[in-house]
Amino acid sequence: MTDNEIYRKLQQHLDKFPIGFPGTESGVEIEILEYFFSLEEAKAALCLSLITTPPEAAARRYNKKFGEVIKIQEMEKLLEKMFMKGVIDRNERGGKFRYRNAMLVIGMFEFNVDHLKRNLWKSFTVILMKLSARNSLSQLFLSSVQVRMIKLLSLNILLIHMTI
Repeated sequence: MTDNEIYRKLQQHLDKFPIGFPGTESGVEIEILEYFFSLEEAKAALCLSLITTPPEAAARRYNKKFGEVIKIQEMEKLLEKMFMKGVIDRNERGGKFRYRNAMLVIGMFEFNVDHLKRNLWKSFTVILMKLSARNSLSQLFLSSVQVRMIKLLSLNILLIHMTI
């Protein structure tokens, strides 16, 4: 599997979540994912879902899915690094950390908004505008608060980008 195929699979994986991560004709979603995730991190994220997962299970999925051996301790370090970067979420259960994917909006964007590079603002604007348009047609899947939040974030990013 090529690097681009892994990032595309991650985009499609994240797009299955309630708010989504749509693909675009320009491919800016891949640019965003490459900014947030190294290739190894993208693979690890493909082994998570919205349900919290212990590192042992993530390592087993990684080994099976990619035919590469990653030790549990290596997976723990990788997931913790990803959590500290704000690209996945974690919680503690029984004294052990469990990890899950973060959604793009109400997740990765908010965890990283103060650290984004200028060139990513335009990319985020494209994605959020597409989310806004797509989700206005499928409000059955999102609460009205989530739809308004996506539209507000899109507008704010556009305004910030115009002033930079």
